[in-house]
Amino acid sequence: MIFVYDGSIEGFFTTVFEAYKTGVEPVAIHSSQKDFQTSMLYETVPVKTDFVNAERVVTAIKRISYNALDNIYTAFRHCDADKDLAIFRFIKLLFCKKSAALNMLAHPDMVIFNNLVHSVQKEIHLMKGFVRFRQTDFGVYYAPISPDHDILDALASHFIQRYKGMAFCIHDVARQKMLAYDGVICKIVPASEVEITLSEEELALQSAWQDYYESVNIKERKNLKLQRQFLPRRYRKFMPEFNSDLVFRKNKT
Repeated sequence: MIFVYDGSIEGFFTTVFEAYKTGVEPVAIHSSQKDFQTSMLYETVPVKTDFVNAERVVTAIKRISYNALDNIYTAFRHCDADKDLAIFRFIKLLFCKKSAALNMLAHPDMVIFNNLVHSVQKEIHLMKGFVRFRQTDFGVYYAPISPDHDILDALASHFIQRYKGMAFCIHDVARQKMLAYDGVICKIVPASEVEITLSEEELALQSAWQDYYESVNIKERKNLKLQRQFLPRRYRKFMPEFNSDLVFRKNKT
């Protein structure tokens, strides 16, 4: 049986509840918000999100381990299309073995689940250092990003603490949504297309930053392999030190 839910975390927990309620082991779990392939061999069952049933699953997980629940929320951010089934199998192992499951690190379901968690945690850590804000001509700082995983809200507390009272926006251009903070309130809003104009100060600072980056670069000791190891190419798209186009006026997804 293939379960299809609405893509929300509550919808996923409802799917877990329905699987246990019906006693059916799912062969796949998919979000209706993403493309997926149906199968002629298995029935596709849509699951309607039920917040009460979702909370019952959350409560059951909490009784075993709060840390496991945190890791489930983290793994749920992963971009892998099969992550839902991997998380379901982890929850199944957790319900079966209780807290002992957390020490079964060599179990195949634990290995897959922990890999999801570590991948997301690694990207959250990297993005805290790779986000580059640009000052716009209306005073708000704007930073486009394109992470592999859905980690936008996980960056909020870090940057709010770091830039207290400063209005900024972090735009996930791939998922077409934006973390907007006005110095007091922080929210995530849809943002398919954003048009900005950089301030004169920002253009001058970007020029100075690029000059500094070039001046400290010792060409004879350039090690591109090591550089790619610490700073993968996929994160450089929105970094001024790698982007020579200072006229950053329009960003379209």
